[in-house]
Amino acid sequence: MRTPRWRVPSAVFTALTVAMTGLVALGGAARAETGPGATGAEMPIYFDGGPDTHTAVYTRGTPSSLAVTTQPQYYPIGRISPSAVWTTSSVTRYDEENRETNRAIRMRATATGAYTDLTNPVFPGETDVSPEWWVDDSIVFLRRYGTDPVTAGAVFAMRRDGVGGERKLFDVGREIEIATNPATGDIAYHSFGGAWLQRKYTPGTGFGAPAEIPALSGANAIKFSPDGTKVAFQKDKRNVFLAAADGTDARELIREVDLEEKEFAWSPHSDRIVVALRNYMLGVFDLTGRPDAVAQQAPGGIRELQWPTRGTPVGPPVDLPPPAPVLTPPTAFVAEEPTVVTMVPGLRVFARSAADHSLWSHQAGLPWQQVSGPVLDYAVNRTGDGRLVVVVIREADNSPWAMTEGNLQGYWTAWTKLGGPALDVHLTPTDGPDFRKQGVLLVARHPATHAIYSLGLTSNGAGGFAWGTWEEFGGPAQEISTTGNEEEDKGAVVTRDPATGSVFARWSDDHYGFTPWRQIGGPATRVRVSSAGGQPVFTAQSPVDQSLFMMTPVVVYPETDVDGWIRVGDSSGDFTTAESTTDYRYPSVAVFALYPTGTNLFGSVVPRPDSPGAGRRPWVALSSTTGVPPGFIGHELVTVTPNGRMYVAACSDTLSCGAPVAQN
Repeated sequence: MRTPRWRVPSAVFTALTVAMTGLVALGGAARAETGPGATGAEMPIYFDGGPDTHTAVYTRGTPSSLAVTTQPQYYPIGRISPSAVWTTSSVTRYDEENRETNRAIRMRATATGAYTDLTNPVFPGETDVSPEWWVDDSIVFLRRYGTDPVTAGAVFAMRRDGVGGERKLFDVGREIEIATNPATGDIAYHSFGGAWLQRKYTPGTGFGAPAEIPALSGANAIKFSPDGTKVAFQKDKRNVFLAAADGTDARELIREVDLEEKEFAWSPHSDRIVVALRNYMLGVFDLTGRPDAVAQQAPGGIRELQWPTRGTPVGPPVDLPPPAPVLTPPTAFVAEEPTVVTMVPGLRVFARSAADHSLWSHQAGLPWQQVSGPVLDYAVNRTGDGRLVVVVIREADNSPWAMTEGNLQGYWTAWTKLGGPALDVHLTPTDGPDFRKQGVLLVARHPATHAIYSLGLTSNGAGGFAWGTWEEFGGPAQEISTTGNEEEDKGAVVTRDPATGSVFARWSDDHYGFTPWRQIGGPATRVRVSSAGGQPVFTAQSPVDQSLFMMTPVVVYPETDVDGWIRVGDSSGDFTTAESTTDYRYPSVAVFALYPTGTNLFGSVVPRPDSPGAGRRPWVALSSTTGVPPGFIGHELVTVTPNGRMYVAACSDTLSCGAPVAQN
């Protein structure tokens, strides 16, 4: 029997020429509020970036900035003195026959390159390593001798000018790391993988007994602030922590960001921390964990990251800010389909609070975060380079606002007002109206005329993004659904004619940008669109018996065949679709539908209609307690119950899902 398909009437979906009095009344092009100007440059940040040494000049202001340049002279790898006049490093020495003998501490003038060997280990097996600048412009270092990892080492000190020679401070193990407090002279150290110990220094008396700092357990590197009151430490390549110098009041400062191991440093004023980030970037953070400035550096790596004071007055100690409050997630969310995106290290969920309609976000393994105040609607999607974009409709005046994720995942730009009023906002990753790459296209309806307008967000060429101006896109429309494949810069928009209910769509392709509007089906009750293998897949609900049909356009330039609706499900209530990665044999779409009455949720993975084996698939019972369509991505199913409880369940390739885990 022939697969039933919808009759395509002759009516044409025409874009109305309507003045955009609503969407552009508050300014048309996107506007961002700016604060006062910069307050001045601070001391340069130094780091070794491969064949060259670089500086990054941090300028404090609103906003702050960070600019990277290459040094005209080579600063050798080592520890730069607070004055930035000298560097120290451990260098290998050789005899007259070019045989390695030992390692000594060498000091080099940064301006001329002239050097002096400060230490002279003479006994067999002795080697001097790990120099650090200490109090009074002197240097401490570790001398290794013998082979016992527990006792075969000692910490020595020596003045920069060599007066008084070497003096032993205390015995330690052979394999340790040293960190010095530049203000107090205290020294912390640990054996690799062991506990961090600290010895208090009293001028004229010496060092007290070693005391463990429990908060630093597991840290692979620690750095004391120039004012001596704080310590920053790294426990892995994704987190930096902050504590008082004695280890008390420890809290997470930078969370779940790709970092270079051990590459972070304090600012001269002890109120900022610079860290080496993924993709050869530098980031400056304040002591609340807020990113203050980010800079891109040419490939070559970032090593020996340092921020010397160069005579900058340290000033009074900077207090630790109070710990960030732990936000309790809403006890109930609005009973509507949650938005789900996939990010590293895991699922990111967005949902509105049932109490006040504020927007909240949650990432796997991290606390809930309030994203905005009360909103009527919102949309979330990703740009071509993986950054998130959030657009909301403010509840107070129906105005659209947007913010984008910065260079760092989980850190956001300021909210930008996009005009207003608007309703029914959606985002689709695409080239944008002018076909530039890595952007997203925002589509929204005019609240009075229901005409559709679009606004493109595209790369500004400097690592950021800029909104364009509103343009007519089509309409009037009864509803909108969008999707996109961010890796291929493709998107699609589907809607229904408010007069006839007929289905119309536009989608982007490799040759012509967005296609003209095409009528792809007759009357429908609901429509959705998802991507599968880089192509749009449209799903619609028949108004006759509420059964579900699916199609994908087969592109034959310059025309497109819009035939080929196939039946994929029987009578149902509300439904949603999502790109599926669970069936790897064919590009597939996951379809989730509710019974017309009740809260029973069923799902099915359907190969794209133009793929071999397309057609009806077995439906799987997923839940009996959800009253709205779920969010779904990859193998994660997110449901919201009628009383506002959110659950996440991991599903197999056949949508066999495990026990749901409560999220609030």
